[in-house]
Amino acid sequence: MGILRVRGRDLREALERARARGGDDAVVVAQEALPDGSISVSVAVATDPAVLVPAPRRSDVRLKVWPNSEARDAGQLELVARLRRNGVSEPFAVRVAEIAAREGTSGILAIDSAARAIGACVPIAPSPKPRARIAFVGASGAGKSSAAGRLAMRLGRAGRAVGFVALVDDPQRIGLPFASAARALGRPIAIARERGALAAAFAERAACDIVLVDAPGVERTQPAELALQSALCGAEDLGITRYLVLSAALSVRVLADQFEAAQALRPTAAVLTRFDETSEPGAAIELCARRALGLALLSRGPLQEHDLCRADGERAADLLLRGRFE
Repeated sequence: MGILRVRGRDLREALERARARGGDDAVVVAQEALPDGSISVSVAVATDPAVLVPAPRRSDVRLKVWPNSEARDAGQLELVARLRRNGVSEPFAVRVAEIAAREGTSGILAIDSAARAIGACVPIAPSPKPRARIAFVGASGAGKSSAAGRLAMRLGRAGRAVGFVALVDDPQRIGLPFASAARALGRPIAIARERGALAAAFAERAACDIVLVDAPGVERTQPAELALQSALCGAEDLGITRYLVLSAALSVRVLADQFEAAQALRPTAAVLTRFDETSEPGAAIELCARRALGLALLSRGPLQEHDLCRADGERAADLLLRGRFE
């Protein structure tokens, strides 16, 4: 028998790590609450004599080195592998591990340092200011209307006055979740397809705590629509914050293509959706981190209000390290 000592932010995480390292037959023999609030557990694991081999002679050892010439220890290798499993590229995983290694931790504790390193690598958008005007833009099917509608419902039920504007010429083209939220909160939706109408809609909603703008889906193959939305949402005197909505369930190539197409809209923050449909959530987060686009909102799925959460470093770390967030 051998003893493994594993640490986690709470008992659940510590047990998950113990199971990952020791297998299903590992037996917990001790549990300890550490001064920083984390939990340490010791587990007994079976040792197979067949795998016990003599240690290699020094001359037989060949070290694989980091770009900074420091050897990866087991914890750092595990960290890189975990990040890769959750959709992060090798260079980004190495970058996170290098930052985590600066804390001097090793072994399983490198995972804890990694959470802080991810917080340093992934930008988080600031909270909206009072009287903010936020447009949800991006490709069709990304979840723009759903995210905007659920945000409106949460704010409305919290007592905030929410204004609704849609950049369409036909009310039938308003996204259903957005329209449903406006109806539930008893608020009208202003229709605006030109600058004067949009300015008038904002003026009529000047008393609102926040105004949400639902934009039609737009693709690279729709230059006229891109130009229109860019002119309306990008007008500096209108003060619109542009949230680019991206589905985390898309492939790296499609994500990159949609991101590039949306640059004409000059997005100021990102909303990442559909984490319930992907096993590799890291791709979308890494894309935003590499392009220095702060994360504003994260969404597990399209149905429940509580599945839409404010983005923060802890949730980003959970997605990259555990593949999900609470």
